[in-house]
This record gives sequence, C-alpha cells and structure tokens, in this order.
Amino acid sequence: RWWLSSRIPKANDAILTLCQQIPAMIVTATRHY
Repeated sequence: RWWLSSRIPKANDAILTLCQQIPAMIVTATRHY
C-alpha cells in the first residue's frame, strides 16, 4: 500500500488545482457573455 500513500498527495494537488482553475474558467466564460 506504500504506492497508494505516495499517489494520494499528487491526487490532492490535482484536485486543488482543479478547484482553483474551474472557478476562474467559469468567471472568464461568464465575462464573455
């Protein structure tokens, strides 16, 4: 299970980046309209 614990932080980083990028993408998309 050592590989699972090593992959979890990377997954958390990806989720955090998505949570930060998605609102920005929504804001930019709504600005065009």
